[in-house]
Amino acid sequence: GRLVFPHTTPDGLLVNLYGSAVELPGAAPAPKPLRHDHLPGSKGYFHGEALAREETAPDLWVCEGAFDALAVIAAGGRPAMAIFGVEGWRWDWWHRPRGTRLVLALDADASGTRGWQQLARQARLRGID
Repeated sequence: GRLVFPHTTPDGLLVNLYGSAVELPGAAPAPKPLRHDHLPGSKGYFHGEALAREETAPDLWVCEGAFDALAVIAAGGRPAMAIFGVEGWRWDWWHRPRGTRLVLALDADASGTRGWQQLARQARLRGID
């Protein structure tokens, strides 16, 4: 069993698909190397169109995974998206209004910590809080 999420661009164009293994009752869990799959080709973001929206919300939440972005959206309707890993950010896709704050909600592991610190530094150099 897999739950499939779209990779989209800020324009909402579908560019790829990501499948996350889900544990089905009575079935053995998927082996770790098979838990996350992306189709070959270019990658986008989950809910990438959140980058281009002219919303009144001052924050854009950036998560590492699609389930995390869905949880942020469900918790309060905040604009949120997922980058499918810490190396997935593309500054050329940043089209939010001036004054938008970037909230980095990456995983609490070593990779996520390095990722948010690097993205935060790059954001500040671009004048983004």
